[in-house]
Amino acid sequence: MSSKTIYFLGDLFSFHHLAGVDFFGGDNHFIAASTFDDIISNTQSQAGNFAVVAVENSLAGDVPGNFQRISLSGLTIIGEITAPVELHLAAKSPIQIGDLKTVYSHQMAIKESKRFFEQYPDIEFVNTPSTASAVKLVATSVKQNIAAIGNKSAIAYYHLQVIAENIDNHAENFTRFLILSNNKAIDNTTFLDGKASFLLQPGKTGLPEGLNVHPNISLLRHLENGNVYIETVFLTSQQIINMLSNFEQNGLSASILGVYPVGTTMVI
Repeated sequence: MSSKTIYFLGDLFSFHHLAGVDFFGGDNHFIAASTFDDIISNTQSQAGNFAVVAVENSLAGDVPGNFQRISLSGLTIIGEITAPVELHLAAKSPIQIGDLKTVYSHQMAIKESKRFFEQYPDIEFVNTPSTASAVKLVATSVKQNIAAIGNKSAIAYYHLQVIAENIDNHAENFTRFLILSNNKAIDNTTFLDGKASFLLQPGKTGLPEGLNVHPNISLLRHLENGNVYIETVFLTSQQIINMLSNFEQNGLSASILGVYPVGTTMVI
């Protein structure tokens, strides 16, 4: 089997990279990107490319703009995977946390560990493309009194020392990733326990009542221009066709973004 080209956010051993390796296997061509827009555009650039994109975190909520990006990308959702997020604070040497001047990490990780740092109000936080990017930055910087929030795989790879473990706001912390493909074909439409993602574009009458409590809709997100992203669960291919027909009868323009198996939770 030929090696796949997969774009992910940040540097090696970011959560995106770890999720991609778990989903596809490590024997593939992983390419780092510094922004989500770069991930999308690079994946769009050639048929057969793939992308790993985080969409929501159990503590910090949705990753800003990513459901919108995916819905408008023209890429196909082929899978999902959930990663347990364990965040640790790391530095080059065993520095006291109260002596830190700056802490680097991805904006979501900073948000997810906000409660831990409430007792250190003088620390400045700086966003980086990913948690692994923050760890790499601290490892290669000549600055003192700095640290990074990251996972233990990245911390070990870049030879930093953990100075505080498990700094998440809550013990249970998970991030869900969607896997995208530049293959426009919609395959795997007969999973009895599968999921489907749709983009709904309301007509003049707007959204039908009760959509947010539909028994088969597991997730609904309002996007720009009145559009709606939804995910359904436990539908056969015929049920998906029936749902599309029902949407259209209610004046909605509906398009399938992907049909894929229910994802698993990886072990980090």
